[in-house]
Amino acid sequence: MISLGPRVLAHFAKCCLARCWSNLLSGVLLILAVIGSAVPGRAICTDFTVSQTSLSFGTVVPGQMVSMTVLITPNDLADFTFTIQNQVPAPAFTVSPQFQRVQTPFTVRVTFQPNSSTSQGWSGELLIQGCGKSEIIDLGGGNFGGSASVDVTDLAFGTVAAGQSKALPFTVSASTDPAAPLKITVSATSPLISVNPKTFQVDQNSPRQVTVTYTPNGGVSLGSQRVLVKAVFAATNFPIAPDLTVDLTGLGFGISTFRLPNGAVGSAYSAPIEAMGGTKPYSWAVTTGALPEGLTLNMNSGVVSGNPAKDGESAFGVQATDAQNVSHKKDLSIRVGSGSARPVITSGSFLDAAGFQQPPAVGGLGSIFGEFGVATTSATQIPLPTQITGVRLLLGPPGAAALQSGGNANGALMPAPLLFVSAQQINFQVPWELASSAPGPLQAVVEVNGSASDPVQVSATKATPGIFGFGFERPAKGVVLNLSDFSAAQPAGSIPGVLSKPAQRGGVVIIYANGLGAVNPPIASGAVPAVGSLHSTVEKPIVRVGGLPADVSFAGLSPNFVGVYQVNATLAPSTPVGVAVPITIESGGQRSPEDITIAVAGAAAVSEEPN
Repeated sequence: MISLGPRVLAHFAKCCLARCWSNLLSGVLLILAVIGSAVPGRAICTDFTVSQTSLSFGTVVPGQMVSMTVLITPNDLADFTFTIQNQVPAPAFTVSPQFQRVQTPFTVRVTFQPNSSTSQGWSGELLIQGCGKSEIIDLGGGNFGGSASVDVTDLAFGTVAAGQSKALPFTVSASTDPAAPLKITVSATSPLISVNPKTFQVDQNSPRQVTVTYTPNGGVSLGSQRVLVKAVFAATNFPIAPDLTVDLTGLGFGISTFRLPNGAVGSAYSAPIEAMGGTKPYSWAVTTGALPEGLTLNMNSGVVSGNPAKDGESAFGVQATDAQNVSHKKDLSIRVGSGSARPVITSGSFLDAAGFQQPPAVGGLGSIFGEFGVATTSATQIPLPTQITGVRLLLGPPGAAALQSGGNANGALMPAPLLFVSAQQINFQVPWELASSAPGPLQAVVEVNGSASDPVQVSATKATPGIFGFGFERPAKGVVLNLSDFSAAQPAGSIPGVLSKPAQRGGVVIIYANGLGAVNPPIASGAVPAVGSLHSTVEKPIVRVGGLPADVSFAGLSPNFVGVYQVNATLAPSTPVGVAVPITIESGGQRSPEDITIAVAGAAAVSEEPN
């Protein structure tokens, strides 16, 4: 330990607050003198040296971190500080440490990490201060630049038959050094579109072709769909903005009839085969098999008519061709009997009621198609009835009904609440009681006045999100309302008889949806929520408008309809604007079909009174 000695202590005892600062300063100097003389050979640090006067980092990939060191040699113990200054064009250099007390040689690390995808040089200075002097180390470096481009802005597929595929190419090119290749990720906003490859690398010497394949599942338009191309530097994942887009147009064409009705010997028969999409007029032909004896197909209207001559079931293939010479084939059959026909259903026609594209969810609304031979009738009471004009839809676990005779002899099948019945369609709610069977197979039987169909296996899910549309053809304008005045979030005047105006960025919309799964508290099948009662979804859904998430404030059963969900969501401030912006809902790991749109405006719009 260094001892100050009695002479120094006596000096400070005489120095009080009333005395001048010069006396105090002289005392400090006296201490320094004593300390200096107390350790033989110790001198105050008055100089230091550096190993180099500049650091050159060369050219690196944006986002890459490169470090270099400077050796500093002091001539004695000293405090040092290190500062990066005068950086151009923006901060990219950092130093570590920023303070050091040492008396032996040591290193300082300078790190360069450029943060621009534009090729440019960088400069700065490392200021070293210590031992009563300062030293400046010049810093320099640069980064590779990069950009990506596509050779087309849109791909027009025209009309494509359902179930068939059409492929079109485009090329992704890069403006970058081969030493800094870009990683490209390609994705599509429509489930009807696939891309290949999905990821790859490019540089200025290696453009890459991407194949985009459109496979429609019916008469569905691609609408405002696109392919997204994202580019980053492969070495660092540093992004290159903006993302590239290729707009897609196309229209599916297909026969939409699921099944033709049964006929009876000696009774007049007439049933249309229908198609969706394409360009009218359509032409029709039987391509395989044969119609029942006594029936013919009208090549212009697609109507099968005549007088069946004998019992039996006839299978045949039918082809529809649109005005652009696009054709779609489908296998159908007609059963002819001697007496009254039993109802008939098929497993492929058990679908959700918000688009007829997926199996229905428990608690949600569904439709089943077939031949039921009854007049069109709707339910007139709440809770919904399980029988309308003698029609019942029975659902239960596989094997619940006798495989040949149908019916519900053992009581294992459960009647579904019904909204609507007609000769070829039944709209219903999947009973909540079947939740333990989902996702998975069910058995379905239709009874008409006690006559039961053969049981068929169908599927139900825990969640099949879908948004209701104005009309059944897709794409469709979504049943989405502005919370401010309950107008439809669609272009003004676009829906006859309905008040409509675009939704606003940052505004709140009400989305009417199907198949969002379990609710809490539970509710009885066929019922609507009691007044003042909220039945919220167990899982909070995700809403996206134009690909951007919207903030969901409520999701649950609508107070006005059986099996219909209501979702309140606030649109993001940067939501894309347009007259047909895609809107989707995700729940249970599933996303609704991307063929429902709303209109979005960036400024206040004036509503138009209904026509």
